[in-house]
Amino acid sequence: MCRIVPTLVFLAVAVPAPAQLRNPLLDPRYVDSEQVFDSTELARIDLTMTEADYQFLLADPAARIEVPADMRFRNAHLDETLQSVGVRFRGGTSINLRKHSWDIDFNHFIEGQRFHGLRQFNVNSHHNDPSILRGHLMLEFCRREGIPAPRSHLCDLHLHTTGPGGITGRFLGTFVNTEQIDGTFLRAWYSENDGPLYKCTFPANLTVIGEGASEDYAVPQYELADDNDGAGRGPLAAFIRALSEIPGNQFEAQFPLVFDVDTYLRSLAVETAFGHWDGHWANQNNFFLYHIPPGAAPGTGLIQFITYDVDNVMEVNFTGTDTATVAPLNFGTRSTSNRPLPNRVLAVTAWRNRYLQILSEWYRDEFTPVRMAPEIARLRDLIAPSILADLAGENHYGDQWGFDFDDFLDSVNGTGGVAFFVRRGVFEYVSVRSQYEIPSGLFLWGPAL
Repeated sequence: MCRIVPTLVFLAVAVPAPAQLRNPLLDPRYVDSEQVFDSTELARIDLTMTEADYQFLLADPAARIEVPADMRFRNAHLDETLQSVGVRFRGGTSINLRKHSWDIDFNHFIEGQRFHGLRQFNVNSHHNDPSILRGHLMLEFCRREGIPAPRSHLCDLHLHTTGPGGITGRFLGTFVNTEQIDGTFLRAWYSENDGPLYKCTFPANLTVIGEGASEDYAVPQYELADDNDGAGRGPLAAFIRALSEIPGNQFEAQFPLVFDVDTYLRSLAVETAFGHWDGHWANQNNFFLYHIPPGAAPGTGLIQFITYDVDNVMEVNFTGTDTATVAPLNFGTRSTSNRPLPNRVLAVTAWRNRYLQILSEWYRDEFTPVRMAPEIARLRDLIAPSILADLAGENHYGDQWGFDFDDFLDSVNGTGGVAFFVRRGVFEYVSVRSQYEIPSGLFLWGPAL
């Protein structure tokens, strides 16, 4: 078991970003919303709606129809209320659980309504993670390292219903509120937000579909999430074609003309360090691609990679793989036929060495127990009273897997598995992962299969 060291609060200060990225802290709206994503204390969100509307949501969780509610948000900086926000349940396989994840859309019923520049909250249950905090740790790491990813904070969610059968003060549990990847996010990181944004979900392996025409990518795994300039799926089709067709001896020179490789290497490294098995390399899932339109600066014409949906990380996985010990060049399938992006990129010696160098530096400094254990302990202690309160009440925490408070503590402090899909505690994961030494021979890794 890892020793708990004194509490230390990490400040969300982005390091200098690669050339294609803008420092998001130069965007006034992004700076304004920083006070929302403050992790120094546990925020509280209160939703008030009619009991009839709540029962409507419960009757068909997968309907994805918003109902009106008032939202009050409180943390160390803010105590503010928005009226007539749109709320609904969110999620895929988890949408029918009692501990629902929630979409809170400020713009749905009142056009132009924002909350400190934000259009939406994604209040995620992280129901597979008995610690609740693993995904938040990864996103905070991205935030400190200047890697484009949504911000997050921990929060308690309370529900009040009015009208016949109304109940005041339902405690729904502790959640991770995650930033929406939308135009506000894009403007902060890339200076503009007019290009097409693609939400990529399973089985998005970035291989050519059909004849490779833009209309061939009008499939569920490549959702066109935003498209102000009307480019459609054309840039996506061109990117996948380049990824597939550029000859190996020209790939290092030509691929950076269509893709931001530098930023991708850092995103790939953070997914490997945190064991994001449900991401793009291991599971063909959970990433965004954004095309910076021609004429925009910097990064004109380039595709950008954005990681997201990191609720199953740091040894929460259903594959049986020990992600704390898997080799960094074997984190996902080593095949260019169904994972061309990571495998073709890592087949380039200079890029492979850069990826391994990033991991090696993190494993000596940023991603070590000395650096991470204080924050892990602080977050554990921050949410522990809320876990106890939930267990003593409606027990949303133990809904799906029967987790109890000992499971919560073991999932952070423990040196063994809590469930078949949670192999290590958070402290142990960091300790084991950071001890992985990258042999010099790996820098001579051969071509992908």
